[in-house]
Amino acid sequence: MAKSLKEIQSRLKALEKTASITDAMHNISISKVKTFTKTFEVYTDFSQKFNEILKLATEQIDHHVLINEPIEEKHLIILISSDRGLVGSYHNQLFKNFLEYVKDKKNYQVLVIGRKGYAFARRHKIPMVNTHVISNRDDISILTFIDQIRFVYKAFIDQKITRVSVFYNHFINTAKQVVQYDQILPIKCEKKTGIYKPHLYETKPVEMLESIAILHIETKIYGALVDAKLSEHASRLIAMKTATDNAMQIREKLEMEYHRVRQQSITNELIDIVNGTLV
Repeated sequence: MAKSLKEIQSRLKALEKTASITDAMHNISISKVKTFTKTFEVYTDFSQKFNEILKLATEQIDHHVLINEPIEEKHLIILISSDRGLVGSYHNQLFKNFLEYVKDKKNYQVLVIGRKGYAFARRHKIPMVNTHVISNRDDISILTFIDQIRFVYKAFIDQKITRVSVFYNHFINTAKQVVQYDQILPIKCEKKTGIYKPHLYETKPVEMLESIAILHIETKIYGALVDAKLSEHASRLIAMKTATDNAMQIREKLEMEYHRVRQQSITNELIDIVNGTLV
């Protein structure tokens, strides 16, 4: 009986430590979600203004490699995952949807960001552009990915790839994230409608488009990274809250079991004492 008490005490201590760790991670995730929510709001404001400029640049151009739909499909998909686990179904839904998306594709390559995605791509023998892990840290800076961005731009201009898109988890709210697919290149242009009044530029529209093309790629990738990071921390927040609640529920049951076993142990000892006295 004493051995059972020790086992229960050991499990109680382990559960307390686990709950303490998961609760701390939950609190950190709350802070991270707030931080990345603000970052994403700033990005959204910038993106809206930038898209207005991009629209002005493309509305006077009928034919250009940056806006024309490709004749031959050579697709580059940027898959954004995280470096760490403990994120609930975050990666499961991302990878499941990705495999479904590419199952019928023949001519495609993948640029994988994040350790989890890199391991997934190697495991499934997915054709990757990168031969090493591209880390996806919390301190997001587009400068970290400048080499990849230049590669994407040059490969597209040279038509080694004819379509570029990004695949990631999009934040809806703390409890819900959905897999999102966004096309980066060719740039999607809105058709001119109604009475069209051309704008006047100091530079030609084509030159303007070419000068901001890399900024367009940077903006799209940065936005997807921030959105995915917000989704990651939201998913981790829920996962750690659930883990903490489960640990506390098990702890309550174990405490009841501990008191029952302890009471039974005391009762048995009293019976032994009484029997000894009677003898």
